[in-house]
Amino acid sequence: MCGDYYSFESRFIRNLPIHTINPGNPAENAQHDRLVELVDRMLSLKHQVAAVRTSYEKTALQRQIEITDKQIDRLVYELSGLTDEEIQIVEAGTQGVRDKTPDEFISVA
Repeated sequence: MCGDYYSFESRFIRNLPIHTINPGNPAENAQHDRLVELVDRMLSLKHQVAAVRTSYEKTALQRQIEITDKQIDRLVYELSGLTDEEIQIVEAGTQGVRDKTPDEFISVA
């Protein structure tokens, strides 16, 4: 993070251990499919929040978004093979980030 924004240049993410799904592994395929379902659900919930009229509806949808977000996190941690200690590091490093909009992360040079 530089200043109050993140810069996603290749030099910063080049060495990240990004897991590639093995198409020959049925368990990983199932995890991939579940991840796609959760992301689709998240996108749908985000669209629904934009259309609601009452604070009650918005609060209910926000709770569903939080639950879905945690499910996505757990699945990504599992796919990445993170230990409990590594998960704690990730969680501590992302506190306060979840409430930001994508525009708050993008730096336009």
